[in-house]
Amino acid sequence: MSSEMSQPIVGRRSEANGTPATGATDPISQILKTSRTVAVVGLSSRPHRPSYGVAQYLQSAGYRVIPVNPGETEVLGEKSYARLEEVPERVDIVNIFRDQRRCQRSWRRRYRSVRARFGCKKV
Repeated sequence: MSSEMSQPIVGRRSEANGTPATGATDPISQILKTSRTVAVVGLSSRPHRPSYGVAQYLQSAGYRVIPVNPGETEVLGEKSYARLEEVPERVDIVNIFRDQRRCQRSWRRRYRSVRARFGCKKV
């Protein structure tokens, strides 16, 4: 396996011009190409946390990042919301950084309302 193939899709670069490599039929690439706003559930203001690094990368790639964390007021220069349902604007992607054990019960309870509001689909 080549080193390029082992990189995640988001981080993979085309050798020709340094732009992100995308496959025409890859649904994740298509979503990333057509989306501009990402809500990051569980985004922490602590730079050593994985959620912070991912959100920082998304901002540097031109995405608008909306923090969703009841314990934060602002992260990476953006107002943080306590709950996803409180975000007042259209969200294209919801990226969840939560402990799986905590997330399962909460997600099952809210799945239908979030799916209806944001038009979520499983990829």
